[in-house]
Amino acid sequence: MKRASVLAMVCLLALSLTISVYAIADVSDQISGYAMSVTPTSGSRLAIQFSVTASYQMAVIGGKTIAVYEKSGSSWTYVGGFAQSSTGMTRTNAFNYGNTIYYNGQSGKEYKVSVEVFAEDSTGASDARTQVFYVTAS
Repeated sequence: MKRASVLAMVCLLALSLTISVYAIADVSDQISGYAMSVTPTSGSRLAIQFSVTASYQMAVIGGKTIAVYEKSGSSWTYVGGFAQSSTGMTRTNAFNYGNTIYYNGQSGKEYKVSVEVFAEDSTGASDARTQVFYVTAS
C-alpha cells in the first residue's frame, strides 16, 4: 500500500513538471497577439487583412506568406499569393505591423486563402501563426 502511494506521488510530480516546462516554453514565443481575416469586396477582389504584435521589438514582423487557391471541381488549385518580400507584407525593427493586401479574383469563384504571420528577432529566432479562410468572390 505504501509503495502504491509513493508511486502515485512520483507520477504526480512528473506530470506537474511536464506541465510547468510546457508553460515556460509557451511564454517565450515572440508573438503576443495576432488577427487575420479574408473578405470579398467589390470588383471580385479579396481583402486579406493581418496584424501581428510582438512581445518585444522584432528585426522583422508581419506577413510571411499568403497563398490563394481556387476551387476547381472538388480540388484546389494554387492561383497566386504573396511572399514576405512582397510590398506591404513586413516591417523591420518594430513591435507590431498590420496591413490589407488585395487579391484580384473572379466573381462567383470559391477561394481558399492561407495567411501566415510571423515575428523574427535579431538572433534569428522566429514564431509564426497560420489560418485558412474560405470565401467566394463577389
